[in-house]
Amino acid sequence: MDQYRLLELALEELQREKERIEQEIQSIQAELKGTGTAVQPLPSAGTRRGRMRTPAERKAHSLAMKKYWAAKRKARAAKPAASVPKKLPGPAPR
Repeated sequence: MDQYRLLELALEELQREKERIEQEIQSIQAELKGTGTAVQPLPSAGTRRGRMRTPAERKAHSLAMKKYWAAKRKARAAKPAASVPKKLPGPAPR
């Protein structure tokens, strides 16, 4: 093949790719217009990212954590105090 024919084939391939990309762009734009939602801007650097909880979710989490820590305290109180090693007498303080 000569160089001219090679360039023609490359150009045809690039034009097909361009058409495919333009169709994808139109599809995405139509979807954005159809749903009425646009891409949300990123929050400013000072805001926290993450999922917002409803008041009911916060209360449920609060109760679950209170139950968790109460069980931890109860389990710790049930352990015998002898498991803590005693301090050995050291030199007298000055």
